[in-house]
Amino acid sequence: MMKDMIDKRNERERIARSIIKYWNVNYIPRTQADFGMQKQTAEAENAQDQTMDPNMQEDYNKATNAYSGKYGQEKDLDEVTKDQIDKILHEKAEHIHQLFENGGVE
Repeated sequence: MMKDMIDKRNERERIARSIIKYWNVNYIPRTQADFGMQKQTAEAENAQDQTMDPNMQEDYNKATNAYSGKYGQEKDLDEVTKDQIDKILHEKAEHIHQLFENGGVE
């Protein structure tokens, strides 16, 4: 039986709506070549990690694959930035305080 485009679409929709069933799963076993590629990739990553500058290794975050180790730890903020941060953080509390002072009327 040949499937036309409508039959293919209907099958995709049926599979998308269904809970995964064993007859919908197409298992493809891994071959030895896949394991060889994984080993080569791991060796290349280890070699790259070893050639990095030690300071860069400390900053590198493997979970995000980025150099974000010291992000947010710097405390060198100027007065304007500190004032803006404080204003944003305390804006809601000040608004609630003003509501209580005015008896709940804005």
